[in-house]
Amino acid sequence: MHKRHRRNDGFTLIEVITAVGILSILAAVMLPRFSDLIGNARSAGFNAIQKSYTSAIRLSHSVWMARNIGAAGTITMEGQPIEMNANGWPALDAAIPAQDTATELYDMLMNTPLPSGWTPSQDLGAGTAAYNYSNQTFEYDANTGLVTTLP
Repeated sequence: MHKRHRRNDGFTLIEVITAVGILSILAAVMLPRFSDLIGNARSAGFNAIQKSYTSAIRLSHSVWMARNIGAAGTITMEGQPIEMNANGWPALDAAIPAQDTATELYDMLMNTPLPSGWTPSQDLGAGTAAYNYSNQTFEYDANTGLVTTLP
C-alpha cells in the first residue's frame, strides 16, 4: 500500500481567520495607547522648556540676591550680561535694546535661541513675555518673577 502524503501548501482558512482575529484584538487594545504619542511628546517638550525657563529666572534672581545689588542693575550668568529690574527679576524693557523682546530675553537666560516652532509675544507696558508652542502658552511677569501656564 502506498501512503498518500498530504501536501501542505499554506494555511487553512480557519488558521487565517484565527490569526486575523488575534491581530485585530491586539490592535484594538494597543491603538488607544499609541494614538496620542505626538501630542504627549509636544506636551513634554513644552513642560521641559517652561521648567528650564523658570529655573533660569530663579537662578538669575538668586545671583542678584547673592550679590546684594538691591536695585536695578546687571548680573552676569555664563558670560551673558542680564539686566535686572529693581525687584531683582530679569527685565523686559523697551529702554534696554539688548533685552526688549521676549526672544532676546529667552536667548539671554537660556544661552540658546528659542526653539523652532515656538512663538514669543510680549506686552512691554506690563513687562510680560509669553511663549507659545502647540497651543500651549506660558507667561513670564518681570514685575513678580512668576512663570505661569496660561489656559
